[in-house]
Amino acid sequence: MGEEKSTNYWWDSVPGERSWVEITDRTDIGADLKCPQMNKAGKTDHSYSLINLIWPGDIVFHYSTPVGGFVGASVAGGPVEQRPIVWTPHSVSARSIKKHDKPVPGWWLPVYGYLPLIHPLELKSLQNPKDDPWIRQWTVQMQATVVGPVEAPFQCRTDGLRAAQGYLAKMPSAFVRRWTSLSDLADELAPVQEKMDRLGEVFTPGKTTGAAVLKLKSEGDYLVAIKAGTQKRTRTHERIVRIAAEWLKAHNADPTTPHPVDLQITAPKKVIFEVKPIEGRGSLFAVREAVGQLFEYRYFQGPQDAMLCVLLDGDPGVMLVEYLEESLGIGICWLNGAEMIGGPKTSEQLSCLMQASKAAAHAG
Repeated sequence: MGEEKSTNYWWDSVPGERSWVEITDRTDIGADLKCPQMNKAGKTDHSYSLINLIWPGDIVFHYSTPVGGFVGASVAGGPVEQRPIVWTPHSVSARSIKKHDKPVPGWWLPVYGYLPLIHPLELKSLQNPKDDPWIRQWTVQMQATVVGPVEAPFQCRTDGLRAAQGYLAKMPSAFVRRWTSLSDLADELAPVQEKMDRLGEVFTPGKTTGAAVLKLKSEGDYLVAIKAGTQKRTRTHERIVRIAAEWLKAHNADPTTPHPVDLQITAPKKVIFEVKPIEGRGSLFAVREAVGQLFEYRYFQGPQDAMLCVLLDGDPGVMLVEYLEESLGIGICWLNGAEMIGGPKTSEQLSCLMQASKAAAHAG
């Protein structure tokens, strides 16, 4: 486990990088992810260790070596477990498989919602005058600019492109966006991703678990400094941010997204927005989660005099609006199509932006 903690990966600080690649010849693709903890030389292998960095809700694309291309995608669950597995190396012939059926210490991760591609995206189809040079240029640029391993999904060899060696690789978001068949799969898996994303609040990647264990903390006094850490954001989340940013720009504000803050403006008023989708979780849970983050962001990151505002993708109801505005002194906004609506007091505080009256802001 020391390898994951000491290595700096280029995607660590990029919330949108949420995809991986399983490269395998297994016949039960989409059932789970599993690999040995050590290679046949008894040493850690980077392509195995990457399994410990996969967050619940991340997309896993599956590359079949017999097919020679991407055949589907699924959504990672969690947590990673240590369990014995039967592992057959790619280099082992069919006649020798029985010699490798003894279980070895392994890592196992559940995946959900597997969707197959009707027409696999084969590697040979990417070796054309547009895609091949693009893949090579991306790889060269990354190798020259990032610190640490790139873990690209392809090998750029003189005799043509090949799938990366090893079991797991990183799937850059640029690759997903480039090929519609991959981005369409990711879009279809968005509902599953939203559900699995909540596991990330409980299980932190990088820590494997076996049987359930009761761990009691020291009863001595201690101090804790809470700092905003890495967040994994879903497609629904990013859609809300985009729509809100477009609305703010149209109303003479200059929105920014300073990580880890979802959305922020400094003029004509300082406001920190925390975005939460409510589908599948409900408004109360979304608000409860957002409130704590907002206070942390203002305290640790600032600006200290910024207004705090929860931003949802649907009307939270009168009770929650009153709770936030009257009891907590926090603003509340939500999307109505392409419009951003505010509660009565929020609309007053953001009168420079909000054009809806109190009654229109929360009719009924």
